[in-house]
Amino acid sequence: MGFSQGGLMAIDQFVHKDLSFAGIVALSPRIKLPPVLEEYVSESKSMTPLFIAHGTEDGQISFQETENQVKVLKSHLSSVEFKYYKMGHTIDIDEIRDLRSWLNDRL
Repeated sequence: MGFSQGGLMAIDQFVHKDLSFAGIVALSPRIKLPPVLEEYVSESKSMTPLFIAHGTEDGQISFQETENQVKVLKSHLSSVEFKYYKMGHTIDIDEIRDLRSWLNDRL
């Protein structure tokens, strides 16, 4: 789980490490995926739930850049939830409520 660079690190570790994760949470992350993502996606990884959230008015990390990378993730993984909010590079109470619901559905 991470915010901003912490979200980048969470997704990066998930993609590059041959480990099992119960789930990944990335809030307002920059996402840097390898050019050939399918080389990193195993069957167990493809089932790992991801919650990614981003602000449409983020001045630090482009919403469009994140949205485009989420589309790539969704094309290889079966359980990616992407939420966006009218906010900048911050954490919003609605985002926290959605995250709480996402976590409760998986616990």
